[in-house]
Amino acid sequence: MSEDVSTKILIVGSGANAISPAVKLALRGETDFRMITKDSDFGGVWHVNRYPGCITDIHVAAYQFSYEISGDWTSSHPEAREMAAYLRKVARHYGLYDHVDFNTELLDAEWDKDGLYWKVTTNGTTYRAQFLILCTGFLEQLKFPELEGKERFKGRLFHSVHWPEGYTGEGDRIAVLGTSASGVQIVPEMQKVADHVFVFQRTAMHLLPLNREVYSPDELARRRSDPEFLVRERDEKLAMFDKVAYDALFKSETPQQVAERQALIDAHRERLVPDPDLREKLTPQYLLGCKRPTRTDLFYPSLQQPNVTLIAEGAVALDEGAIISSSGQAFEVDTVVMATGFYWGGDILNRIRRRDGRTVAQHQAGHRRAHKSVSLSGCPNLFLVGGAGANGAVWNGYAPGELVPDYIFAVLDHMEANGIDAFEVREECETEWKARTDDVLSRAAIVVGGCVNYMLDESGHDMSSWPGTMRDMERAMQIFEPDHYQPIGAGS
Repeated sequence: MSEDVSTKILIVGSGANAISPAVKLALRGETDFRMITKDSDFGGVWHVNRYPGCITDIHVAAYQFSYEISGDWTSSHPEAREMAAYLRKVARHYGLYDHVDFNTELLDAEWDKDGLYWKVTTNGTTYRAQFLILCTGFLEQLKFPELEGKERFKGRLFHSVHWPEGYTGEGDRIAVLGTSASGVQIVPEMQKVADHVFVFQRTAMHLLPLNREVYSPDELARRRSDPEFLVRERDEKLAMFDKVAYDALFKSETPQQVAERQALIDAHRERLVPDPDLREKLTPQYLLGCKRPTRTDLFYPSLQQPNVTLIAEGAVALDEGAIISSSGQAFEVDTVVMATGFYWGGDILNRIRRRDGRTVAQHQAGHRRAHKSVSLSGCPNLFLVGGAGANGAVWNGYAPGELVPDYIFAVLDHMEANGIDAFEVREECETEWKARTDDVLSRAAIVVGGCVNYMLDESGHDMSSWPGTMRDMERAMQIFEPDHYQPIGAGS
């Protein structure tokens, strides 16, 4: 049995939004911090997702750290292994491997009222930390739909995250369940090698062109030699995507702009899918932005190959060698790939116990909230980064990890300057911030767009989106109001 470990700051997670807070701690000269992760290396989703075709669908100029802008990317939208290598390189450069314990999963965390620290139980070591920072992201809990008769199926059955090592799909009859980000990337790859691919689509998705560019040796050399260009490119992409995300979230475009945008999307589908019957099946019946739109240049063409069949309904059951659709159609298959994604983050809050002994999830009762997406009432010295907290996500998945630490450090500096050992956000401030957020987002496509998505909580509110742009988040994290918090003494 491992001995208990004591540390000033414990960071949970190993993806981009855990790396940045750790880097910023190191740059502040802080050495008394540990990181734990259930994974075997740094990289988060880019470490665990290894399915064929897995790439980023955001231009890499915007999808990297501002403090480590690279000219070494081989394309505008890198593959998962290249992104994971980048994250490991950053972690290594800043010495984070000296601070991390891999294969260590947080099972329970409770506040010690007398010692004023968090006791974190894992599958191995027990940690005691004055401060706890949860950076577990919003893609932490797999969605694995139940299929009747699963135990009878004699073929392969796995989630896309658990892609078997060495499995190529060659010669197999493959069912791919889901047409979101992972599904639209897997299908084109399987089409190349499979005997047949059956694509189960419960809901049509808005698919936008990716326009992926693979950099030539000359272009790579130019990018490596011109860091000023890389900075300009990043700034331009950030500004562009921030506006696009804002327009989609808040429907801020004029009617003419909406019509023009919709016409571009429809033209993209019509150009790549000439068959009107197939095109109708692929046309969403909800507003753009209600579900996360996906960018791809390969999915539509792959569906029109002779060894691919689109089934515009869900799968409900399995038999020995077949999968059965909701209308009762049976398709003989050798392999079933669950490209069914994730539940929105926050599962970690089922394992965090407030001062009153209840878990955060129990206390919030289906209406997830956190002050500025960062602080939880009843949880002294605890901070959330990114999808671990309600409304902590922006379109740029790396941004919260860079922006939120400024707010956390302001809290820590205030505590140190005033001799405060434990500090907790007032519940009325948490509730007020969430009420304003719910009001802002109540008109957004995620809430009123006419679809079923994974971003709404049990009360029907958007639990995912920051109520504004990435720049709004940046400004908000520069403002710390001490009166929104209260000191917590021993025994409280």
